[in-house]
Amino acid sequence: MVKGACASPFLMIGGLTRAFIPSRVFLAFIAILLLASMGRIWDAFATPVAAPNGLVSGRWTQIEQDAAAQQLRSGVMSTLGSSGWQAIGAPSALDPVTAMKALRVAHEQGVASVSTQEGYLRLAKAIDQARGRGPYEAMTEAISESAFVLVIALTRADISGFFTAISQTMFLIPSRLFAVAPFFTLCFALWSCVVLGLLGTAVCRSAAWDFSQERTPSSRAVVAWARARWGSGTLAPIFPLVVAGVCTGIVWCIGWTTELPVLNAVGSVLFGVALILMAFAVLACVLVVLGLPLMLPAVACDGCDGPEAAQRSGAYVLARPLLALGCFLLGTVLFALGTLAADWFVTQVFNSALDIFCSTDLRASIRPLVALRPYLPIEGPSPMSLGGTAAAGGLEFWRSIMSCIVGATMLSLVLSLSTRAYLIIRQNCDGQDLEEVEA
Repeated sequence: MVKGACASPFLMIGGLTRAFIPSRVFLAFIAILLLASMGRIWDAFATPVAAPNGLVSGRWTQIEQDAAAQQLRSGVMSTLGSSGWQAIGAPSALDPVTAMKALRVAHEQGVASVSTQEGYLRLAKAIDQARGRGPYEAMTEAISESAFVLVIALTRADISGFFTAISQTMFLIPSRLFAVAPFFTLCFALWSCVVLGLLGTAVCRSAAWDFSQERTPSSRAVVAWARARWGSGTLAPIFPLVVAGVCTGIVWCIGWTTELPVLNAVGSVLFGVALILMAFAVLACVLVVLGLPLMLPAVACDGCDGPEAAQRSGAYVLARPLLALGCFLLGTVLFALGTLAADWFVTQVFNSALDIFCSTDLRASIRPLVALRPYLPIEGPSPMSLGGTAAAGGLEFWRSIMSCIVGATMLSLVLSLSTRAYLIIRQNCDGQDLEEVEA
């Protein structure tokens, strides 16, 4: 291990393979399950808020819903033909769930246009394109698409595509999600902080000991350590946002006084105070954007409390911006390589098992496992959400579990590489040895 001299960002390369340690992936898997469960439960009780083509189109209006329903009915009628339409009972109203059930009936009755796997999947995909998305589903689809663009851009050395994907993930997706579902965005962000405050800190703790002491502690040990600092891990990303929110609220109150007949003059005089408060708010947001990847490692490596972790991570980035940028770029490349490997492996395992286990008809009802879609296109909607058979729904559950494994590997990569980056930047800023990790 390097002592004294400035550590190189290339020490992060070893974190690529170490992120696949089973105990670390298991902790990340539990975190992904908790986040996904909250999102799925929310979507089950919430009305669709996003258009079928994703968050980029904004909120799904009633006019767009009526147009999609009419287009769906016309498309199903034209595809099935008059005989096929009569075979499914000629429903007067056709929503995506009813349409998927009708498609199953037509397929079982041998309607020619959907009797083949190709015809079945073509109509199933058309049905899925007429289905609105709940906030969680819209968010995950947008993040998956952005991650796909990021990975492909790196493999093709597409610099423009790379920065577009980064911009979408960090700024566009959160802002659009807040625009269409503000309450869900706040609740999910808070839940993410709570979950990652424990399990994310535990993964970072495991990565820190593995990097500095060259040994991997048990999952029970790192979870017990993280539990004692759960509040710090949870508060670290929240604290700067709370500061920004308080400052913004005070500025809003000052602006509101300008509309009152007596206090309007006082409000205009206090505009200078509003500028100072907004400076603090912008600075807090900048600290979140720049230092977010280093906040949990600050808790895991140095035992910082929430405000100190937020302040330290932002200060390190501002003190060594080029080093932080180098770690970020190298970490992104390593993340893409690790994600490609995990996605390829899990995809091959699931699809090979599906080919051996399932009949052709049942396999047509299951979406292939393509978390990032670098190999296969997504065909058709999820039978679990659109009324498929019990067997198809059961296999779709296992498909979701395999997708969560890919997501857990991605989370493990992010936290492991961020921890190595934190220790490297810390040594270059403060001169602390890489081995110095709080006991």
